[in-house]
Amino acid sequence: MQNAIDVLKLERSKLDQAIQLLEGTGTGKRLGRPRKDANDMPIALSIPKRKGRRYSAAQKKAQSIATKARWAKIKAVAKKAAKA
Repeated sequence: MQNAIDVLKLERSKLDQAIQLLEGTGTGKRLGRPRKDANDMPIALSIPKRKGRRYSAAQKKAQSIATKARWAKIKAVAKKAAKA
C-alpha cells in the first residue's frame, strides 16, 4: 500500500512541476538552447557581415536560364507521363 502512495506522490510532484512550467512560475530547468546575448560575446568572436555580391550579373542570368530550362524539362516529362 505504501508503495502505491509513493508512486502517486511522485506523479503529483511531476504534475506540479509541469503546471509551474506552463504557468511560468516555476524555477524548473529551461529547455532548449540558451539565448545568445550580444553583450557576452567578445567583439573578436562576433561574425562579420558579408560584403559585396556573390554572383556577378552574368552569373546570375546564366543560373536563371539553367534553372528555367531544368524545370521546363521536368514539367515536360511530367506532362508526358500524365497523358500516358
